[in-house]
Amino acid sequence: MSSFPEEQVIEGDYTEKLTWGDPVEGTRGPVGPTGPSGNVGHTGAQGPLGFKGVTGPVGSTGSQGLPGPITTITAHATEDIPSGSFVQLYNVGSTLSIRNADGSSLAREANGYVLNSVSNGTYGVVHTNGLNPGLSGLVPGFVYYLSNTVPGRVSSSPATGFSELSQRVGIAVNTTTIWFEKNQTVAIAPATYSEYIAYLGIENYWKFDDLSGTIAVNTPQLAGNSNQGYPPHSFDYNQGTYYGSYTLGQPGLTSMDSPYSASFNLGAISSVIGWLIGPYSGPPAMFYDNTFSLTFRITDLSSWRVLIHAGNFTFFLGQGFMLYVDTDGSINFQWVDENNTNFYNIVLKPPGSVVVGEKYIVILRGETLSSGSIFLNGAKTSFTLPNNTQTMPRDTLAFGGFWGGRDTFFTPNMVGQMDEAWWKLGIMSDIQAITISTFL
Repeated sequence: MSSFPEEQVIEGDYTEKLTWGDPVEGTRGPVGPTGPSGNVGHTGAQGPLGFKGVTGPVGSTGSQGLPGPITTITAHATEDIPSGSFVQLYNVGSTLSIRNADGSSLAREANGYVLNSVSNGTYGVVHTNGLNPGLSGLVPGFVYYLSNTVPGRVSSSPATGFSELSQRVGIAVNTTTIWFEKNQTVAIAPATYSEYIAYLGIENYWKFDDLSGTIAVNTPQLAGNSNQGYPPHSFDYNQGTYYGSYTLGQPGLTSMDSPYSASFNLGAISSVIGWLIGPYSGPPAMFYDNTFSLTFRITDLSSWRVLIHAGNFTFFLGQGFMLYVDTDGSINFQWVDENNTNFYNIVLKPPGSVVVGEKYIVILRGETLSSGSIFLNGAKTSFTLPNNTQTMPRDTLAFGGFWGGRDTFFTPNMVGQMDEAWWKLGIMSDIQAITISTFL
C-alpha cells in the first residue's frame, strides 16, 4: 500500500480523486557525449636515478696543439758558458746570474739554456723552455738528463752518485736538438752518515760508538796507521784515547747511523795522527788542504769548550790550532805562528751562535796557506789568518780537549756529548759540507 496520502482536487462540478501508486524506475537514457579533457595536473616528484650505463669507448686523440710561448730572461754570467749549454739561474749580490748547470752538484739544477755563448762577466739570454738546437750526438726520441761529468751538457743516463743531482732535461727531437721543459730534480742522498763519509774518502773517522774501554776506535777501512810509538796512545790505525770523565753508549746525535755517542764531564779524546808518515798524508802537512769535523752538543758553557785541537805533545810550544766555543756561544779559532812563539785568535761566529743543549755539526776547512772556512749546521763563514801561515803539527788531533805541551799537559774540557769526528786530507766542497749538515 502506498504511503503517499490521497489528495482530492475539486474543480467545478466534479470531484477528482488522485491516488499515487508505487514509484517505478524509468528506463536509463543513452550515455551523453564525452566532455572536454581537463587541465594537465602538476608534474610529480623525480624518481631515483637508474643504474649507470657501460662506459663507451675512448675517442680518438685530437691533433697536437701549438707550442706554448717561449720565455727568455737576461742574466749576468759568472763563468764562461758555451752555446747550447743548460744553465742555472741564481743570485749573486742581489743580481740575477747564470752559470753552467751541473748534475754533480745538488745546488746547480738546470733552469734554462742559452743559444749563444756567454762570456764571464757579460749578460746572456736564457730560454726557459722550448727547443735547444745547440747539442750533438743525440738519438731522436731518447730522454736525456743533466750531465754529472760535463757542466752544461746532457747525458743519456741520470746521475746516481751521492750528493749528485738527477734531472731530466727533455727529449731529443733530432740529433742536435732537445725539447727542454723544466722537470723535477731528484737529489741523490746517502742512506747513512758513515756511508756518505766513506763515499767522500775520509782518512780518519771516530764514530764515538764504543761501548766499553778507553779506545776511541778509528774506522779501520778508512784510517791511516802511524806506528810512532808515543805513549800512552794506541797507534793501530790512528786509534783515539778517551780522557777525563766520560760515559759511553749514549744516544747518538746524528740520524740514519749508529745509535750511540759519548757524553763527557770534562772529557775528550785524542789521537796521535802521524801527519808526516801516515799513508794518506805527505810532508809538509799544513793546515791548508785539510778538513775536520765534529758533531756535538754542549750542556755547560760556564767555561770555554774545545771542539777541535791539533798540536804537539812532544814540545812545550808546538805549532797548532784550536777551534773552541767561548762562554758567550761564539766560535773562535786560535793558532800558533810558524815561529812557535805567538798565539793569535779570531772570532768566526758571533755570540749566541752555539746554544746550550742544541745539536751542531761543525766543519773546519783549511783552504790556502792563510785562509779557511767553517760550516756550522751548513752555514758557512770564511776567514783569513792575518799573522803568518800556520803549519799543521805532526803529533796529535784532539776533540774536546787541548795539549799544553808535554804528554801530561793534555786538558780534557768538554761538557756535553760528542759524535762523528773525522779528518780528511783535502778540501771538502761547499755542497758536501752542506749535505753533511742534513744528518742532524
